[in-house]
Amino acid sequence: MAFMKISKAKVYRLTFSLIILLILGLWLSYSVVARFYGFPQFMVDLISEEYVGEIPAKNLRVLELIQQNGRSYAPDYKNHVCTQFVASVLSDVMILNKTDRKRINVVIGNLPLDSLVSNHSDLTRGVVYAMEAQNACITINKLEDAAPGDFIQYWNKLAGGYHGHSAIISSVNPTTNTITIHSSHPKTNGYGKQVVFYPEIYYVGRLK
Repeated sequence: MAFMKISKAKVYRLTFSLIILLILGLWLSYSVVARFYGFPQFMVDLISEEYVGEIPAKNLRVLELIQQNGRSYAPDYKNHVCTQFVASVLSDVMILNKTDRKRINVVIGNLPLDSLVSNHSDLTRGVVYAMEAQNACITINKLEDAAPGDFIQYWNKLAGGYHGHSAIISSVNPTTNTITIHSSHPKTNGYGKQVVFYPEIYYVGRLK
């Protein structure tokens, strides 16, 4: 029986190609996970970038409230989901009525969520929609222009459907296309900081 002889150079090239494909596969898989669930906690401080510029006074107040009461706002995730955490913080700097809270919680009834998100319905703007309705919001169109203490509602598509998250921005890193956020999340079982990739659809608002 004859066997094909393969040179060492071909073996090395094949092995190298397989390693590259494996790394790319792992990176793509991890990118999906990081987009929805955030990077591991030990990477939060490594990826976060210090904000250069003057932080607006109301943003500083928001950050101060989070530092003082973050865990009190969301001691666990089951009873204090992301939108409830954001509403708790916002209610300490402005008056929220029932309609505002419904908007923050993205209450849409039986309407088709994916269609609303893809068509950029106001109902999917969450906390930004609530702030805009009270004329208490400066809309930020680019994440690169966001500042610590800005509010964000964002959406990513996974397994054919959109999934949303509501948070407060801690920092933005344009180099890695990531944002560090304050929010209530299952990974931190309530309040914590996460680093996520730039979301597919996002709305950012700053208190006037």
